[in-house]
Amino acid sequence: MRKSAIIILLNMLIFTSGKSQEYTPQLVDSITYRHYINGSWDSLISVCRTVYKTTDIDFMFLRQRLGYAYFMKQNYALSKYHYERSLRFDASDATSVYYLYLNGLYSGDDGYARFYARKLDKTTQKTENLHAFRILNLVDAEYNFKTGSELYERSSTHYMRLGLGTQPGYRFSLYQSVSDFKQQFYRILNVKQQSYFAMLTYKLKANLSLSAGVHFIKTGLNDTASYNSTLLLAKLAYGKHRFDGSLQGSVYKTTTETTAQVTLHGGISLPEIKHLYLYADFSSLKYNAEANFVTKLGLGLAPFNRTWIDLNVVNGKQLNFIDFNGLYVYNSTDYLQLKSSASLYYYLNKNITLVTNYILEKRTAADFSTSNTYYQHSITGGFIWKF
Repeated sequence: MRKSAIIILLNMLIFTSGKSQEYTPQLVDSITYRHYINGSWDSLISVCRTVYKTTDIDFMFLRQRLGYAYFMKQNYALSKYHYERSLRFDASDATSVYYLYLNGLYSGDDGYARFYARKLDKTTQKTENLHAFRILNLVDAEYNFKTGSELYERSSTHYMRLGLGTQPGYRFSLYQSVSDFKQQFYRILNVKQQSYFAMLTYKLKANLSLSAGVHFIKTGLNDTASYNSTLLLAKLAYGKHRFDGSLQGSVYKTTTETTAQVTLHGGISLPEIKHLYLYADFSSLKYNAEANFVTKLGLGLAPFNRTWIDLNVVNGKQLNFIDFNGLYVYNSTDYLQLKSSASLYYYLNKNITLVTNYILEKRTAADFSTSNTYYQHSITGGFIWKF
């Protein structure tokens, strides 16, 4: 045991000596293998960084060991990156494919996980209970309550939603949702909205997806009059290493108005800092002849075990504003000017996640000419159940 420790120490001294001509694939293989066997993840990562900075040495086992080190440290973004690199040496390597699947699974990226799940051998697919087609793989539900405004005679609002997820194939996912909304204006006008939303996503590559969605909304006034509106949406999303981005376009149309929206999203993961995720959305809206911009700035992090917190601020005139990939359409004439949101996700077990959310909203009462700003407090509770 003592002799082995001395050998490792001597090898490490070679790596830190700064003489790149002494680095050989055999030496790198020997030292990284020892760190891998001993579970010395920080030392393994440190050695590999030295190699990358000073040599052009690269091979499949090096990438796999580094990917596994990051996997054990729950740094799934960098683990995915190095396992993807390992596939350049052998595109069908079963070990790399399996850990890419696990990285997607543990990071919550089901589309990424299933892209690689289709490449697993039949025995592993059976062990992991994987199927190309699943009629129901997810159920989620939420209830939302918002305070009203006595000054402008707006009642509190009630919103309920139920969502279902289906997997038509390893590279396809389908999400559908129905919702119901109620609010009263001036103590006499009852507004009701029922909606149906569907989005189909196809994984073009592991890190590239294309989505198309539709959202139908029926609005009723005192059960005597109603009108319909339709949202059509398309999205292209890409993620690599620590970064992800997307481009989304939508058209929302009623009987009297049309709103076109383009949203550019960008995000960066810093898993070393409580799995910190920083993101920003920039949206351009054209409402009939009027154009305006909406910005969304946010961050997510995991300060405690089994807990994820998301904080964001949305600023700008949010009239017919599309958010969360078209799942939510902010189409009230009392449009939002600013909202600050805090969400808490608690992972009860591997299948069930409990969700709660608080939002402070600043709204404009559209039918009042002066002093027409009021605030709403929004509270949501719900769950996500994955099968």
